[in-house]
Amino acid sequence: MLKYRRLPPLGGLLLLLWGVFLGCKTAACTPKITVSTFAGSGKQGGADGPGNVAEFHSPRSLSIDSAGNLYVWDNNGLRRVSPEGEVCTPEGGVCTPAHPLPEDFLELPPFFAGDSSIDSAGNLYVKGRAFSLYYIEGKELEDVELFLKITPKGAVSRLSPEDYAKIKHLPLHACNTAIDTAGNRYVLHSHRIYQFSPGEEVLLPSVLEEDETSEDKVFAGSGSKSFLGGGFADGVGTAAQFQLPTCMVMDVADNLYVVDGGNHSIRKVSPQKEVSTFAGNGEGGFADGSGRAAQFFFPWGITIDKAGNLYVVDGGNHRIRKISPKGEVSTLAGKGEYGFADGPGNVAQFANPMEMVIDIKGNLYVADEGNHRIRKVEVK
Repeated sequence: MLKYRRLPPLGGLLLLLWGVFLGCKTAACTPKITVSTFAGSGKQGGADGPGNVAEFHSPRSLSIDSAGNLYVWDNNGLRRVSPEGEVCTPEGGVCTPAHPLPEDFLELPPFFAGDSSIDSAGNLYVKGRAFSLYYIEGKELEDVELFLKITPKGAVSRLSPEDYAKIKHLPLHACNTAIDTAGNRYVLHSHRIYQFSPGEEVLLPSVLEEDETSEDKVFAGSGSKSFLGGGFADGVGTAAQFQLPTCMVMDVADNLYVVDGGNHSIRKVSPQKEVSTFAGNGEGGFADGSGRAAQFFFPWGITIDKAGNLYVVDGGNHRIRKISPKGEVSTLAGKGEYGFADGPGNVAQFANPMEMVIDIKGNLYVADEGNHRIRKVEVK
């Protein structure tokens, strides 16, 4: 019978350090990825209640506050999900704390409802936009925008665009907005990124008119302001091109990472306006790998953790991808088939996932539009 000599404590420590130096290849060192349903029964609807009973209708946009409450935009409007998974619709005092919304806001088409964010005092800020697309009949585009502040006690006040622009709060998750360490605000609009100084009113050009509004505010991107006027080019400032960018995040060094959905890529924009392709090669597909060797298919949402890792909702591939600070792309969760399944990362299934947020523990929450659910991705 073979006999094994137990290593002394120092020897065991040296062996452990040597294993770390070489790079751990064992299953014990591989992160365990688990996907679960955080809220939503899977039935399309608008019922409030516990997570397994509540219903959503095509959830798309997500925000999260410091207490771990999720704010979800679906076709019912604004929904709130507690850290325990309890879902309520913030009107009529149903939520605690209550966040009722006035009728003129609730009547806006929910699909066009804008981003929500929360400050350190728990005040909820909501931007909503309604479009009446009558231009097909020869009429002009009607663009109605509302800015609201809702206190934790439910008091609602309407803000002017000027007052909203001056608010000193950092959106915890605003898909098309970012604020740098100096307080400058960056906004994705059409195929461009606009920059506004602290306190400056955010004025954006019409997507249907070729006017010169806000031309001096373009930070990066040279595409037309029309929906189909983008392109794909790296470069500095307006020499670069994007094609239907959807979301962006900013790291601690004020670099922007932009989901360039139409180009199936993740673009990086430095504070000096240098635009480069961080991951993806402009062609839709699926491949893990480094930088341009990787492929995405109509990516949508993005978030970032404390270590600088990016997490991307690869909507067309029905997967959640991870990008290291060095540009290494891997698949975190998703089998790659449209459907629904909880379980280990490589077994789980999504159906047109859209946006995503991250909590203080590093858990990811995904708006799984086609499954009418909010999914949770845990990394252990």
